[in-house]
Amino acid sequence: MVEKILWKERKCFRSFLPIVFIGILTLWIYGIGIIFIAYAISKWFRTTYTITEERILQTIEHYAFHRKENREINYDDVQDIKISQTFFQKMLRYWRIEIIGKSKNIVLETANKEMANFFIKRKELYQFCE
Repeated sequence: MVEKILWKERKCFRSFLPIVFIGILTLWIYGIGIIFIAYAISKWFRTTYTITEERILQTIEHYAFHRKENREINYDDVQDIKISQTFFQKMLRYWRIEIIGKSKNIVLETANKEMANFFIKRKELYQFCE
């Protein structure tokens, strides 16, 4: 049986705005800003978050070596979900979601509001916490 994908998304691009801003400010210095902008865009394209009916998957692509690194955790192994925001993250409207499992953890560093709401509902449904 093929598992159904409930959600698939890249990191929130707003989290890269400070790097892009620095890149724009330093473009006039021999084009150094292009490096910052290229870094932000490549970092954004590399990481994908996938939520299926059975598990949570974080895929990081390494283009230089043409390989993918998958981190996954099944819902049965999830013990807790922590959702947090710093002041800076609140300004740019993205969240940090830490999924704590029995043997491993996954951290979704820059999740958007819809993904945070998904995990809030999931946490209430399964009551991973006390």
